[in-house]
Amino acid sequence: MGSTSSPGPGTAQTGGVGQGRDPSLVWAEAAQVLSEAVFGTDPWGRVREWNEAARRLFGYAREEIVGASAQALFSKGPGETFADLLQRASRGETLTRLPATARRRDGMLVQVELTLRPLRADDGVCAVVRDVTEQVV
Repeated sequence: MGSTSSPGPGTAQTGGVGQGRDPSLVWAEAAQVLSEAVFGTDPWGRVREWNEAARRLFGYAREEIVGASAQALFSKGPGETFADLLQRASRGETLTRLPATARRRDGMLVQVELTLRPLRADDGVCAVVRDVTEQVV
């Protein structure tokens, strides 16, 4: 009888896509192909990851914004502040498609939808920001 064996539970397969790669590098690479602005924060709300769409929306190059407070990217308005929302997400809550006002580098305000999701591996937060200015009339 010819038997084939497959790896059992907890056994690593060789030759897999991305095997042996730093997960943060894989995340950063994947985020670059998205059309929505995506950035990641550390547990204190400082920008840690930044994709090309975020550069186009907000006007900051990655080198300028990494390490800065993500709170500066959003205008203060009625209701919860961005810092409040980040705190909720860092406690494990996923916040989906919230209306918000982003502040571009040039000071221009942009209507956006904001989704925040906790990053369980390190207590940071992943933010996805979609420009909805043309939909808001």
